[in-house]
Amino acid sequence: MTVDVPTIGMNLDLAADDDLRWHRDVKFFERALAALSDSGLGLELERMDVGKDEVPFDPKALAKAMAAEKTQMIELWTAARENATLSAGGILADIKAYKLRPSRKTLDGLIAWARAVAKLPQGRARVRCGTVYPIELEYPARRPPVSHDLVRLGTLVDFFGPAWLSDRAPELARLARDAKLPAGASRIEDEDLIVLRWVTDPRSPDDVAEACMRQEDWWRAHVDMPPDGGWNADGDRGVYPAKLEPGPPFTLVDRARHVGYRAVVVMPDGTLDGASWSEVAKLTALSQLADGTPIEHVRLIVPVRDNAIAIAERARELGVDAVLYKDGDTLFNVMPAGNWRVVPAAASEPRKR
Repeated sequence: MTVDVPTIGMNLDLAADDDLRWHRDVKFFERALAALSDSGLGLELERMDVGKDEVPFDPKALAKAMAAEKTQMIELWTAARENATLSAGGILADIKAYKLRPSRKTLDGLIAWARAVAKLPQGRARVRCGTVYPIELEYPARRPPVSHDLVRLGTLVDFFGPAWLSDRAPELARLARDAKLPAGASRIEDEDLIVLRWVTDPRSPDDVAEACMRQEDWWRAHVDMPPDGGWNADGDRGVYPAKLEPGPPFTLVDRARHVGYRAVVVMPDGTLDGASWSEVAKLTALSQLADGTPIEHVRLIVPVRDNAIAIAERARELGVDAVLYKDGDTLFNVMPAGNWRVVPAAASEPRKR
């Protein structure tokens, strides 16, 4: 697999339960900046954005501005435009970093910064969660895509506040603390922060992508996550035509989106009832209907998913955009094209414990 060299970012959120003033403390932000300096990241901060103005970096002025009685976000910049950010508002404060090159040193430094900041509230607030993540990295994700309120997939490091996570999701907290991690991953835990690190030394873009896949596979094996909207559990994506109406030689046509649909039945020997393969080839070569309606995509509709799986490969070789089947009131595109990967069934076994 080959990917463009990514940069990475980090976020770490801290919050109080109800104290709107907990972070209105100059010392908190002075110490957060000192922790950044001591982290080993080696960021030589030169400029900072305060309001609409970019001014020379001044730690004391920054800490004072952050502790002001208003929502505030201040970005800090190096000469190379690497970035760190402090923000606060309401009960929440967070630290961020952007545009850093992935390496063992960078991950070590970000983790050190996060662990130091996690100790700063001294009981007035607690860490919620955070991550170190690649920016603009495309790696082969699993289908269907899934979501979880507390877990971000595709990261290099996950941060969790033990007390907060135990209150919010006890089973997830147990997993984060105790579940066996895969080869290549490691865990650091103390009373202020749980750190799940998915790669030791990301020397190449492929290392970053493989760490993201390792992290995603582990979480999906241990936690039930619902498919994203428009997907089903089989990994097929819903298709929602604007308006379907007759349009020979197609069974139905979506004129607004320039899509022709042909309904067929797959026979036991693999032949089609409703259109031969040679007819399908003629349909994909068609550029418009007799009335001038453009046709940009051709899709086949079959009765059941097994039929769609049986003919999908050949249909796509002939230029068919998608093979659909109906489930309830929704048409689903079986195994949609994309940068997906197949994960062996064994990857889901830990959840059965």
